[in-house]
Amino acid sequence: MFLVAFALHVLEEAPEFTAWARRHASERYTQRDFARNNALGLGITGAATCILARSSPRRRVFCVYYSTAFTQRALFNTVFHAGTTIAWREYSPGIITSLTLFLPLWWRLTRLALDDGLITRRGAVLGSAVGGTIHAGAVAQQVFFIGVPEARRHG
Repeated sequence: MFLVAFALHVLEEAPEFTAWARRHASERYTQRDFARNNALGLGITGAATCILARSSPRRRVFCVYYSTAFTQRALFNTVFHAGTTIAWREYSPGIITSLTLFLPLWWRLTRLALDDGLITRRGAVLGSAVGGTIHAGAVAQQVFFIGVPEARRHG
């Protein structure tokens, strides 16, 4: 379900995100950046989801998936889009799927994982801290180009 939500999210972003990012993040952001970032995101998420699905329900495997793939994209992508919609008082391409798909999926999976003992409340909080840190770093480098040398931006 998460991969489908992610694909729908990319489809929502595709027509307008590059222009939005050029206005609010970096004039250097291109459609090529958008395609690369989302292809990598979908590929990594797909691979992580397959690894999780093929493993028996182990807490460590789930916690790594929850922190690095799921929470950073589902929860903090929603935070990003909601925050930027509020900050710039305009539609942030991706806000609709973030709020209607990502956030409910994150909430449901977190509740199920807590109920099944795959994660503790402390683990959910720590996983969210890790996911938020990863997402902030990814947005800083991939959208705002903070800390990315010029030669590597479009090389």
